This record gives sequence, structure tokens and C-alpha cells, in this order.
Amino acid sequence: MWCSSCQLGDRAYRQILQRSREYCHFVGRLTQWNGTFHAPLNSFKRYETTLRKAQQAVSRKTRFSHNWKKAKARVQCIHSRIGNARRDYLHKTSTTISQTTRW
Repeated sequence: MWCSSCQLGDRAYRQILQRSREYCHFVGRLTQWNGTFHAPLNSFKRYETTLRKAQQAVSRKTRFSHNWKKAKARVQCIHSRIGNARRDYLHKTSTTISQTTRW
């Protein structure tokens, strides 16, 4: 186990604290320094049944066959849609926050 420490000047410490208070992003939650909470987008819920059926279809195919590759590509496409929806929501939310917050 590695541990490290460093000594910061008073000015650098204040800058770090100021930056950390501005916006805190914790695994799926977006919370501003003043306590305003933005609920995460549950994009998985929308694609849940589609993803389940596609994964079941992959499990029934013979591995490395042409049909297995097509079914696997379908699952990957659904995963990318989920990720893109989350990324888009986070981008839109952070943009509106930065435009409405006065510095």
C-alpha cells in the first residue's frame, strides 16, 4: 500500500477548496455546492427489456457463428445507446448549470 502526502500553501489550499465546492459529481448524481440536486437519467430502464432479450438471443447462438456475431453487435449497439443517453443528459445539465450560475 502506497501513501503520499504533500504540503500546500494557504493560497493553493483555498483554491482547491473553492473548486471542490463549485460542483461535485458523484457516480450518477450531480449536486451543486449549494445543495441543489439533479436526479440522474435512468436510461437503463428504457432499454432494459430490449437488452435482456438481445442478451438471451446471444446466449442461444453457437459461439463465433455469423448469427452470434450479429446478435452480439446488436447488444453492443444497445449498450452504446445507454451510454450516449447518459452522456448527453450530463452534458445538457452541466451546460444549463454553467449558463445560469453567476460567477
